[in-house]
Amino acid sequence: MMCWRNVEVRRFPYEKYPDHVRDVRNYAFKTLVLQEALVDSSAVLWIDSGLELRAPMTTMRTELAKHGHVSAMQEDLIGDAMLD
Repeated sequence: MMCWRNVEVRRFPYEKYPDHVRDVRNYAFKTLVLQEALVDSSAVLWIDSGLELRAPMTTMRTELAKHGHVSAMQEDLIGDAMLD
């Protein structure tokens, strides 16, 4: 990723936000990270720590260029039977 043009990794300014945002266990920072990044960027690639990349990054790069975002799909762990 770092070899792509116009890619940078940024530090999130936790100090700008209230204590509950600084407590990473409640994940309040996640939407603020995107908000901060989109102030001066047209596209953001968020790869969460729990995400496993199983396809070439070129596919992700193409989707990011085309749509401005990439969303990961997750298998349905609950199942339709639980919804009945």
